[in-house]
Amino acid sequence: MGNHGTIKRWPVGLIGMLAGWNGPAASMNEDAIYVVNELTGALSEYDCKNDSWKKVIELPELKLAEQIAAGRGRVCVVYVNGETVVVVDVTARPARMKPVEKPNFIRNCDHLNAPCNLVVPPVRLVPVQ
Repeated sequence: MGNHGTIKRWPVGLIGMLAGWNGPAASMNEDAIYVVNELTGALSEYDCKNDSWKKVIELPELKLAEQIAAGRGRVCVVYVNGETVVVVDVTARPARMKPVEKPNFIRNCDHLNAPCNLVVPPVRLVPVQ
C-alpha cells in the first residue's frame, strides 16, 4: 500500500530492472530501489523513467555485501559476517560513505554461538561527517 491507502503496482516488462538486479537490494520511501553489485562493489539506484540503473558509488567494501537496508537518505550495507556496516549517504553529491563497527553488546555475545536470523541489530543512522 502506498500513501493514503492507494495500492502501488510495478509496471510489467521492466527488463532493465531485472537485468541490473545483481545483488542485495533495498527500497527507500517507496521511491527508490538500491542494489549492490557484489562483483564490482557498485551501489546503484534504479531509474524507473529510463528502466536502467545509475551507479551511485563504487567501493571495495561493497564487494563483500551480505545485506542492505535503506532509509533517511542513507543506504546501510552489512559485510564481514555482520561485523561491519558501511553507511552511504546517497543524498550527497558525490555520495559519501562511513564504516561503522558492530555495537559492543552484540560483539560480546558472539561466544554464545546461538543460531540467529538477525545478523546486525537496527542501526541508528547519523549524518556522515
